[in-house]
Amino acid sequence: MSFFTSEIFNPKRKFRWIVEIDSGEELFKVAAKTVQKPNYTLEATQHKFLNHQFNFPNRVIWQPIDITFVDHEGSGQDTSVTTKLYDLLRKAGYQDPNSSLNCEVSPTKDKARRALKGVRIVQLSGDAKGAGEAAHSKRLEEWTLKNAFISKVTFGDLSYDDDGLVEISCTFVYDFATYKANP
Repeated sequence: MSFFTSEIFNPKRKFRWIVEIDSGEELFKVAAKTVQKPNYTLEATQHKFLNHQFNFPNRVIWQPIDITFVDHEGSGQDTSVTTKLYDLLRKAGYQDPNSSLNCEVSPTKDKARRALKGVRIVQLSGDAKGAGEAAHSKRLEEWTLKNAFISKVTFGDLSYDDDGLVEISCTFVYDFATYKANP
């Protein structure tokens, strides 16, 4: 019997997920096109004894992740993704050279951590019955990036010979991630 026909086995799908970003003032679910789940490397320390080499686990290093957002025009209370990301940069301590504070203030980890309260990657189930958004709202797993900040933003490319969507690529650096199954 194939695992696809089994009633107990339901594979997780790559297209059922959301990203939640908590800025402290609001929790916004932005239109994310792609996201990487957290990943880590467990370093090994080598110990040589006579003619043998033994490896011992050492420290866990969490790798940065990339998220690609689709930008949209802001209207009313809903601002564009570009505006939200630039606001996070300013809350992290960035001041442009024309600012009256000029070089007196710079981004710090504490400010960046307070500006970005949380980043959650939530994988959803598709086994719920019914139609609409509620049909796919069962959370299967939730990854939370701890002490995250945005280390790189590319605000997209513009071109007259392309009618595609404007995409914003962000790299998130974090100290560690937590995982919850069926939160």
